[in-house]
Amino acid sequence: SGRGVLEGNTIHGHAGNGVTVEGEGSAPVLRRNTIRNCRRNGVDASGGAAGTFDGNDVCDNSAAGFSVRGAACPQVSGGSVAGNEVGVAVAEGGLGTFTGCTITSNAVAGARVTGPGSAPRFLRSKVHANPVDGVQVCDGGGGTFDHCQVFSNKVAGIRISGEGSDPVIVGCTIRDGNWVGVAVQEGGGGRLEGN
Repeated sequence: SGRGVLEGNTIHGHAGNGVTVEGEGSAPVLRRNTIRNCRRNGVDASGGAAGTFDGNDVCDNSAAGFSVRGAACPQVSGGSVAGNEVGVAVAEGGLGTFTGCTITSNAVAGARVTGPGSAPRFLRSKVHANPVDGVQVCDGGGGTFDHCQVFSNKVAGIRISGEGSDPVIVGCTIRDGNWVGVAVQEGGGGRLEGN
């Protein structure tokens, strides 16, 4: 198991991930770090890993800002996730909670949730100014978007596509997109309530 505290560091320019957290029992604490310009993911959490990420800036990485897979369940609060290919990519049964994050200017999507069992929670986060979609839930993904602000995304604020895709979107404000607020396509589902 991996633990420890990383605080106030700059982690940048690596050929792989900036930070890798792997395996059950791995639960580091990262506070107020800058993780940027890595050739893969800024933070990669997998294999049941956990961890607390508070007030970090995760930006300009070639793949995802946060990649969460394989029942990993990080607790992320505050900070920004900007300028990555995808801001937060959750797949292969990934979980986690993202509270009060600013997710902006990511090339493909601010947040992308794919595959059965992938079910993160986004709470009071801002997902805005992404050049394609703010949120993508596809290929059977799920998750909860609770009182988030989704605005000024270029194509769709929230796109739900593919059989079995079934997010819960509650109390969100979805506004000022260049095309559509919510797009449900190709057999996608979901529950939208009180938005």
